[in-house]
Amino acid sequence: MYKKFLFSPNFKKNLTYVNRYIFLQKGIFMRLKIQMIPKTMYEKNVRSELTTTDWQQLSRLIRYQAHGTCSICGAENLDLRDMDAHEVWDYIIEKKNGEKEYIQRLREIVPVCKKCHAAIHIGHTKALGKQTHTNCYERAVDHFMAVNHCGYSKFVEKERKAHKKWLKRSKHKWKLDINRDYINHLLEERVEV
Repeated sequence: MYKKFLFSPNFKKNLTYVNRYIFLQKGIFMRLKIQMIPKTMYEKNVRSELTTTDWQQLSRLIRYQAHGTCSICGAENLDLRDMDAHEVWDYIIEKKNGEKEYIQRLREIVPVCKKCHAAIHIGHTKALGKQTHTNCYERAVDHFMAVNHCGYSKFVEKERKAHKKWLKRSKHKWKLDINRDYINHLLEERVEV
């Protein structure tokens, strides 16, 4: 039953509240996902490729267009300072001249609340918590479980899978592709905020 529903073309659009809840309970449909940037790509992102002014404008635009709503957990009435512009990446392996080329390509930039952003980058949040002696990691774990309606064991499973993927990706040198057409399109929509 679930497979037929999962693979229908419009399954997300057709999900009722009850079905979403069932899918969340089973861990099939996770709204908040852990994403770990490969170690070889630390500090390499859209912000590092743009001028400070362009990044600030772009980040402000993404957050402004969200009207104070997190695109993941749905938290509303957030101040722009309580939101981040999160970069979503695709990791592509292409063969060129018999050699593998590893490309980290920007898919999109989405507005997220700081709680979701901390959970998305849980590896960074964990390190930050140890460094600053704060409980930011525990808060991020709690937020992950609340948004995904799951227990701690499901969180641990997802964190382990993400960490395994991170270890594998961190073995390679990735080429950064910030998708200039997408960035330029966004920068053309600049608004004064």
